[in-house]
Amino acid sequence: KIISTSSDMTVRIWDVETGQQENSLEGHSCKTCGLAVSMDGRRIVSGGEDGRVIIWDADTKEIQTQPLIHDSLVYSVVWSPDGHCLISASRDGQIYFWSTPTGTQLGSPLHAHSNPIITLAISPDSELIGSASVDGTARLWSTMTHKPFGRVLQHAKRVSAIAFSPNRQLVATGGQENIIFLWD
Repeated sequence: KIISTSSDMTVRIWDVETGQQENSLEGHSCKTCGLAVSMDGRRIVSGGEDGRVIIWDADTKEIQTQPLIHDSLVYSVVWSPDGHCLISASRDGQIYFWSTPTGTQLGSPLHAHSNPIITLAISPDSELIGSASVDGTARLWSTMTHKPFGRVLQHAKRVSAIAFSPNRQLVATGGQENIIFLWD
């Protein structure tokens, strides 16, 4: 299966072999942007330009909790590897942490960047979250304390990708410079 966001306010599920659409999940009132599937494959989360984060049951295609609300467009969503925490980021440069069993916000939003956050990544051990922003930086944050970890990963232009190596020893970032940077 392939799952995609859409400008028609839906999340679409496709059959890889036939190329046919299997389902369309409706719940957003604007374009959907962020998308992630839980590690166990049982839940799908979507973020949208409506500032909402919606958790879906992958089997029933039903909404599992009340929508989680941001003050701004939601560009990126990631699950913690254990599935107990959902992390979302938005155009206003903030990162939100959510309890997935209850749908409640965990603490105050983290004011991470001065411009929109394009994407997030979570380390394999769930200890760090990485954020990439239009402000030309990527940053690492402790998922426990919500405090910065290490130095600011500075680019000359917008940063649109960030990823952790499996052993968390390296972070890769990329953006409008058309170069992939490796940081240790």
